[in-house]
Amino acid sequence: MKLQGLLAGAALMLAACGGGGDEEVATLSAPVVSDVTVSSDLSAVGSRDAATYWGNLESDLESAIAAQFIGQTGPDGVRLLVDVDELSIASFFESQAGASDGRLTGTVTVLDGTTGEPLGLYTVSATADQAMTQIPSEPGTRVQTVPATSSEFYSALLRAFAVGVADAVNQGGTPAPA
Repeated sequence: MKLQGLLAGAALMLAACGGGGDEEVATLSAPVVSDVTVSSDLSAVGSRDAATYWGNLESDLESAIAAQFIGQTGPDGVRLLVDVDELSIASFFESQAGASDGRLTGTVTVLDGTTGEPLGLYTVSATADQAMTQIPSEPGTRVQTVPATSSEFYSALLRAFAVGVADAVNQGGTPAPA
């Protein structure tokens, strides 16, 4: 009983010495990004319709990811290396039937901008459903239907993937399996 009283008293003393609630709590800030590099190869293309966009995939995706880090860029920031593992877009007939199997998946490696030391490795994926949330619509209107084979859907899929990259990098995300 005395031991419990002693422990309770010590806990109260530590709490009292902990300081007031006015102190600022240290939080991790979002990293500064200096470079985004995307690589893909033809084996990543999972559908005939996706092959239409493959030639521009790297530069389009670099731009979409860079747009997520506006205000977080600098020469000494981290480098993001994105290796696209899969790009698939539903065919015209699949999209007419309501199939939503469009997907963009890749591995994101975060490197220290000065030393090149790996800081993180994440698997990021964007689905057709996530892409649909990236398609702008007028306020008060229903969600717009966009064919999965359209360039608008492709751009939305890239934006959804870029949001996933930003979330992983800014919040630590879920690491990829080693």
